[in-house]
Amino acid sequence: MDDSAFASFVASLWRRAGWDVDASAAGDGDALATRDAGARTLLLCARTPDAELVTASVVRDVVARRDRCGADDVALATPVGFTTDALATADAHGVDVLGPDALTRAVAAFGAGDLLA
Repeated sequence: MDDSAFASFVASLWRRAGWDVDASAAGDGDALATRDAGARTLLLCARTPDAELVTASVVRDVVARRDRCGADDVALATPVGFTTDALATADAHGVDVLGPDALTRAVAAFGAGDLLA
């Protein structure tokens, strides 16, 4: 799945989970998502890095993007995985991370297998 297709998949998955997703609001393949009448805003980031795993540098980038756009929270989804340093950085900055296993569980939980077709 290329970057654009993966970003579209992640946005569709969040919609399936009941979020309102505006894929055009954040730019660079990111989306802004709201839930519960817009009480909180989530910066939804989908990354398909060139490296085998998402690095701490990528996590720091999405934290900076969250701060610039004023979102309350940030989630980072990837079809690969995360380095140990990336997970520690995400934990330190309150970034929700979803790697391949978490995405597979979400697809099953939301009956979203059709999104992969």
